[in-house]
Amino acid sequence: MAIITTSANELMQPIHDRMPVILEEEDVAGWIAPATKLEKALAMLKPCSSARMVVGPVSRLVNSARHDGPECVARVSQMVPDQS
Repeated sequence: MAIITTSANELMQPIHDRMPVILEEEDVAGWIAPATKLEKALAMLKPCSSARMVVGPVSRLVNSARHDGPECVARVSQMVPDQS
């Protein structure tokens, strides 16, 4: 498995200069098809539209691979200091 990154979109730029590539739904089949030409596949590696995303605080549980559940990405009302 690999996470392919690209430059950050407008929403992500204040957080980081890179972000994971998020494929458009219509590109998924082409991405996994062995016959897809390299140029077409590379064109899919672009920042996701900011309109498809939301930003908000989440639990610090997301910072550890030991945690894997919906509580990692559940929106929290405020950031609290890390207790670990």
